Amino acid sequence: MRFLSLAAVVAASLLLAACSTLLAAEPGPEGEIQIVLEDYDIDPDVIRLKAGQRVRMVIVNRGTHLHELMIGREVEVHEGITEGFAEDFFAGIQDIQVEGPGMVMGLPGMEMEGMDMGGMEGMEPSAMGEDMAMEEDPGHDEGGPDPGHDEAPGAMVGEFGPLTLANLADEHAGLMVMIDPRMVPPDQATVLTFTVPEDKVGRWELGCFQERGQHYDDGMRAVLIVEP
Repeated sequence: MRFLSLAAVVAASLLLAACSTLLAAEPGPEGEIQIVLEDYDIDPDVIRLKAGQRVRMVIVNRGTHLHELMIGREVEVHEGITEGFAEDFFAGIQDIQVEGPGMVMGLPGMEMEGMDMGGMEGMEPSAMGEDMAMEEDPGHDEGGPDPGHDEAPGAMVGEFGPLTLANLADEHAGLMVMIDPRMVPPDQATVLTFTVPEDKVGRWELGCFQERGQHYDDGMRAVLIVEP
């Protein structure tokens, strides 16, 4: 009886995995797929891409809090804090193009100081917050400010070489798109355009690690499947 029960569990797991793959969202004819950041969710829940496919990820924040989007695998937890992914999905991709008002971090050649702030220069402190990176996300976590985001660079447009993890703090290694709803209306998107390499085949995860990983822990995550 125990064997039958185990077999039933395995069969159900395989069925669920197959169903989630079948129900996965895919880019349209032009390679475009929209990713919506919400409080505290990422839509769609499952995305399916193919190796060699040219993709336009259109990222919008329709929540009321600052959110980020990272894609990777092997979530790292240090001293009880969910810090990010050990492996960055975008590492090694050489044809990334970035456009839009969101703050993009982790691209090669980006310095943490002296970058174009994407049109935010000259804004009043009341509009930006005295320290946007260190300001708490009101109404959610009272555990303190979110570390590792001070002096974030603004949006850039262009083509970049292979990504390097050296541009970010260890807890946020990899490409990150941050969108603050206080500065970016929900109808404005930040777009990542790139070709999916063959070596990205497999299962990945999308996640937001704001507020010391609290957003991720609260379920702000989704699945990315790359097929051959």
